[in-house]
Amino acid sequence: MTDIILLDQETTNQIAAGEVIERPSSVVKELVENSIDALASKIEIEITGGGLKSIRVADNGAGMSRENAFLSLRRHATSKIKGPEDLYNISTLGFRGEALPSIASVSRLTLRTRPKDNLEGTEIIVKGGEVLKDARKGCPAGTDILVEDLFFNTPARRKFLKSEGIEVGKISDIINRLALSYPNISFSLKREGRQLLNTWGRGDMLEVISLVYGRNKARFFIPVKEEKEDCVIKGFIGSPSIYRSGRKHQTFFVNGRYVTSSLLTRALEDAFSTLLSRNCYPVAVLQLQVNPHLLDVNVHPTKIEVKFSQEDYIYQKVYEGVREALRKENLIPEVSFRNKEEEKSQVFEQKSFYHKGTSTTGDTGEDSREYVKEEVVSALKGMAKEDFGEDEIEPLEAPEDRDQESFKKEVNVHILGNFLGTYILAQRDRELLIIDQHAAHERIIYEELKEQVISGLQHQEIIPMFLEVPSGSGIIIEENLSFWGKMGFVIEKFGTNSYVLRSVPLFLKNFYSQSLIEDIIDSFPQRGDLEKAREEVLKTMACKASYKANYRISREEAEALVEKLFESKIPFTCPHGRPTMISLEESQLEKNFKRGVS
Repeated sequence: MTDIILLDQETTNQIAAGEVIERPSSVVKELVENSIDALASKIEIEITGGGLKSIRVADNGAGMSRENAFLSLRRHATSKIKGPEDLYNISTLGFRGEALPSIASVSRLTLRTRPKDNLEGTEIIVKGGEVLKDARKGCPAGTDILVEDLFFNTPARRKFLKSEGIEVGKISDIINRLALSYPNISFSLKREGRQLLNTWGRGDMLEVISLVYGRNKARFFIPVKEEKEDCVIKGFIGSPSIYRSGRKHQTFFVNGRYVTSSLLTRALEDAFSTLLSRNCYPVAVLQLQVNPHLLDVNVHPTKIEVKFSQEDYIYQKVYEGVREALRKENLIPEVSFRNKEEEKSQVFEQKSFYHKGTSTTGDTGEDSREYVKEEVVSALKGMAKEDFGEDEIEPLEAPEDRDQESFKKEVNVHILGNFLGTYILAQRDRELLIIDQHAAHERIIYEELKEQVISGLQHQEIIPMFLEVPSGSGIIIEENLSFWGKMGFVIEKFGTNSYVLRSVPLFLKNFYSQSLIEDIIDSFPQRGDLEKAREEVLKTMACKASYKANYRISREEAEALVEKLFESKIPFTCPHGRPTMISLEESQLEKNFKRGVS
């Protein structure tokens, strides 16, 4: 057994940095939170090289004396807590005393600070955790920290970082959320000298929402306010009409701290439960002020996760606050004066790729298809459970002794009918196929688009559409304009966080909408290469263009759909991996009907 040794300070600092400082956005978060704790009313952030080259955070807060400036660079030195009992009564964003020493251990850091009542300030220069220089120096009141060459002495960590645009996007996301949480503070974020966000600090959250999400979106935010003695909830929720396809536009703050919480997410979404379709998520910016004794923020080094001691109580208060706000609001969506019947006809014609079908209920939401599918499969399983066992009804797969190509050539399918405007019933030899028309259509469109995108999707010019994206998110668009061009979207910059869409892929020309375009843009992954991005965008476009539930297609259309499905490369699942069909063999039906039993 080897001897146990105490690690040196440089090693322990780098271990701490690995827990707290994962990427440039981690540095920005820790420094800005320190500025907020210092009661700053103005915070300026400047980054170059995606934050790897330099990050500068300057504030007009309380500043530090010379002695405190040196102490701030030592691990576990903090002004926020005095002893273990304070860990359960935390009212500040930072309290561990790890941020500055962790940052200084993996960068070249320059700290300048001066308390408002001092005539001179302090400058300390640190490289890799070692103080190189310190001096008394004149400087503005507050604290100004410059971080350069981040991870210069830990090159392995640089390998895990993404493109510069993605790293800047993560920094923008953090500043956006902090600006929403502290509308009384003026935030300025610049990248390479270009302004990405500038709030005025006038205490108006809706004003900040308009700067982050755009003025057009801000019109659809609904105020929320629920006040109890030990729990105050306030903020804004988006009207159901501006739902998104993911949860990244849900923002929660607890006692001023941006957090992730499955409890808060569940309370929000449950309050919207009957107002949004499946796989549609509400937009929200909610602040909770709770008794610190009900909260534990000391569960993760980055302090982004929290635990509540009274989860049921917190859930109920958030649910009630959101529900009451929705109850008071007029939720009738705005519509434009266009010929809706003509528009609907165009939508269905484009979505089918074959013939015009008939909507059985007028509801074309994918949620209905999913719900009906679950009911049908559940019923079939229940019917067969006693005699067959749960595993009898399975997604159809090609037999192992034949490859897919030979299997598809042998397919002889006879269309029997349509069930609930959602499923195609068909016979193949001596088995019954139940085909999910959305999943099948999605697979067909996906493979057709994948073939077309090799040479560049054909596009159609449209009446220019104005797009507003969350502050900072446009960097991803700008860095990939050629990618979007190959996908059929011609996009041009039009001011800060604003863009103009001038063309769409040809097959979308008759049923595109702003929300559809935003969903497609949102599908561009924050991680991964352009090949991965192309796959995600193609999947989203195929899904949006496919048949929806309760859309009854003709026999000719069903035949064409099934024929094309079995001509596809992978006919048994949609691009997202869900089965396109299930099968019931003759033997299964005979057992269920007690046939052959004397």
